Amino acid sequence: MTATVPCPDCGTALAAVQAKARTGYLLALDQCGRCGGVWFDRWELFPLHHEEVARLDPLDGERLASEVAETTLGSCPRCEIDLRPFRDPNVPADARIARCAVCEGMWLQRGQLSLVKAAALNNAQPAKEIEDPELRRLVSAYGDAAGWDAIHDLDAATYEVEPAPPSLGDAGEAVARSLPWVVLGSALRLLLRR
Repeated sequence: MTATVPCPDCGTALAAVQAKARTGYLLALDQCGRCGGVWFDRWELFPLHHEEVARLDPLDGERLASEVAETTLGSCPRCEIDLRPFRDPNVPADARIARCAVCEGMWLQRGQLSLVKAAALNNAQPAKEIEDPELRRLVSAYGDAAGWDAIHDLDAATYEVEPAPPSLGDAGEAVARSLPWVVLGSALRLLLRR
């Protein structure tokens, strides 16, 4: 049995909704059926696909006629502590976003999701061409999801441990350990700029 969490604005139980992320996976969000606000757990707001905004933040005459709480930020539905205003240079200054200092979840009242995602689309920069041919080869290899193994049952997933490579010395091993993370981080930054 899943515990219900209250809406920070009106106290109504939030309903679970699924939304598509830019990378294709699904996000499990919480939305108030009464006031239309949406709760985003940590890291869920920014990867949300812009096409989902029309479904999650629709223009509804009845909802628009009702008042939206502006004087109080409410409490975090997860931690039950007071929410604080959230400001970020990538978010419009007039966007009213409340954030929990503990779990880092974010509450967007009705209409705010459209504002945030419209600004993100306007500020999107085209991905830059990678000049280094070796890095370009690595990025294309990791970006080809068709070549990745698909795991359909995480409980049954197994993996094989490869034997350790010959020692490279302290400096060589430090470089060998950090290089995959640098490449993976660069590839993720390129993919998320779409």
